Amino acid sequence: MTAVTDSMEIWISAEMSFLIISLYLTILRTIVLCCNPGEYKINDVCCPMCPAGTFVKDHCTATCRNSVCLTCIEGTYMNFTSGLIKCLTCKNCDPGVGLVEMRKCTNISDTMCDCRDGYFCPEDDEFECNSCQEHRKCEPGQYVKAFGTARTDTVCEDCLPGHFSNESMSAACTPWRECSFLSVEKAGTSKSDSKCKRRVPLPQHLSVVLFCALITTVIGQIMWKARKIQKIGRIMTYTAL
Repeated sequence: MTAVTDSMEIWISAEMSFLIISLYLTILRTIVLCCNPGEYKINDVCCPMCPAGTFVKDHCTATCRNSVCLTCIEGTYMNFTSGLIKCLTCKNCDPGVGLVEMRKCTNISDTMCDCRDGYFCPEDDEFECNSCQEHRKCEPGQYVKAFGTARTDTVCEDCLPGHFSNESMSAACTPWRECSFLSVEKAGTSKSDSKCKRRVPLPQHLSVVLFCALITTVIGQIMWKARKIQKIGRIMTYTAL
């Protein structure tokens, strides 16, 4: 009886030792298992990654160490090697936010978007943009100091005093009209030109007075010259005698 008991104790001890060792190895394998570059871990197995442009359809197993890769379908892409089971969705260039497609999506690269004409990208990205803003419109009373580009907004500046612009997006402001020989009917503003009108004509009686004065002046000049000529003639006659 003692021998049987001892045998059972030995068997139980061996069984426990086996279980402990198995559990230890399982934990150790889980912790220690490190995959090489170009591999990914799944179900405690290191599987080779699928190349760019493809995704993993079936993972490898302990008995079959090759992953099954398929090419990304239209509208999706994968631009790096991975163990992902689906490709990334291609970006849509939304015209509603001013975007236009610069490069189509392929199975190895995403769509590239940029701003369409009349819009600019506020993001600090030299190559593409995710959201655009419409260029500023210079109003009447302003002029365009710098036209907008795909990366900068339009710069507007107010017209200087004595100048105006009456249209949007004017390239320059225009000087007010000078009413030199006319009277000013309406002064100019930053949005409108000066308006001139003819001077008020002189009253009729004043015109007659001025006309008479002019005639008198002319007659006086003629008479003065005639007397001067007569005087010179008398002097010449006296000298000859």
